[in-house]
Amino acid sequence: MFARLLTCALLAFACLGCADKPEAKPARDLVILVLDALPAHELSSYGYSRATTPHLDALAEEGLRFESAFASASYTLASTASLFTGMTPRGHGCTDETGQVLGPDRETLAERLQARGFRTAAFSLNPQVSRETGFDQGFDTFEYWPRDDFTYNRIPAGFLERVTEAWQAGAGERRFLYVHLLPPHVPYSPPPPFDTRFGADKVDPKEGLQTSLRALNQDTVWLTPDDARVMNARRLYDAGLVYADEVSAQLLAALGEHGGLDQAALVVMSDHGEAFGEHGRILHGSMASLEMTHVPLILSGPGIKAGVRKDTVRTRDLAATLSEWLDVAWEPRVATGRSFLAAPGLAPEDWHGALARSSGPSPIWGLRTEGWTYIRHTATGREELYDRASDPLEQQNLATTNEPDRERLAKALDRVLGRERAIGRRFLTPEQTDAHKDELKDIGYL
Repeated sequence: MFARLLTCALLAFACLGCADKPEAKPARDLVILVLDALPAHELSSYGYSRATTPHLDALAEEGLRFESAFASASYTLASTASLFTGMTPRGHGCTDETGQVLGPDRETLAERLQARGFRTAAFSLNPQVSRETGFDQGFDTFEYWPRDDFTYNRIPAGFLERVTEAWQAGAGERRFLYVHLLPPHVPYSPPPPFDTRFGADKVDPKEGLQTSLRALNQDTVWLTPDDARVMNARRLYDAGLVYADEVSAQLLAALGEHGGLDQAALVVMSDHGEAFGEHGRILHGSMASLEMTHVPLILSGPGIKAGVRKDTVRTRDLAATLSEWLDVAWEPRVATGRSFLAAPGLAPEDWHGALARSSGPSPIWGLRTEGWTYIRHTATGREELYDRASDPLEQQNLATTNEPDRERLAKALDRVLGRERAIGRRFLTPEQTDAHKDELKDIGYL
């Protein structure tokens, strides 16, 4: 399917270690498709054994797949703000998932493209990405669609048609389209016939979210991937991921048929991951662990050669990267992000590394360089240190046995946080409507 929709690569994309920057062909349009709460390890193209994403895997074969892409936060609000602004959570300040909004003094990719003549449109199914939270700035069209059926976590009727209509309406102009799907996010309740995939025991959507899953996700409960309850939750999640993969294929096919994707920079990604007991927890937001921050990232379009990039990149650098791909200057008022289009994402000793934040007033911070991961629990002072070269799944905590590297990375995190604290300013904390808070409750917040 994707072979007919997407153009063949025209020019070679830079390989890690190449000295000369390639002459990449600029893309005309931009499409960003976000599947919410999707960790990289749930895709077959990233090594998962269960066939959850055949369409996205086919796209990954034809595009450029990043093996080591990390989100700036393990929850939607802060991570999406980082994607739009190129800033870390401490820099943009949009961190409180029940109050803060993205302030108007933070320039976004949409604003930059709109100022350069792009027709901009965004469609979101997550209430964390809405006008209520300030994400409409820079978009000519911005629509948040609440769920219309609480029996299943399904795409609202007419949503895909409306997205396609907005894309087609911009034909002849340069276009930026942002689509934020909610599936496979909780509740893990895909519509038939997807709900019977993988043999999971069915759970009522709200019951499964607010009682069963949240009761499991407590500090006092240590979970493992082979726990029967976790395994059933993962089967339910995977069934929803198959549904999300099918919806993604339908959307891209429709866009290809109405206005074409042959000159578009296409980005398929997630805002954060999802845990299934790998470090004792499930869901997302509660930690800065690998499974909550390592996300899939696939680029396809003009100038992109099919292949795999293994260097570590940050999704917050996409604003600068995509601006370069579109041949549009990225000059925000505060210097943030940098393009990895034709250069390694992080140098081995880059102490501005991949910074990640958990939710809550006492965040857990994670700093990832090319070879190491350091995690600090603000509330307790607990530290974690992992050598990813020998321990890619981050299971062996070396914080108490490797003092030189622990101290080196701890100081590096302090420098990064200090730098970002200087950038950040106080952001708006408006009173949100009760209706908006109810929608947040339905997908596990509050």
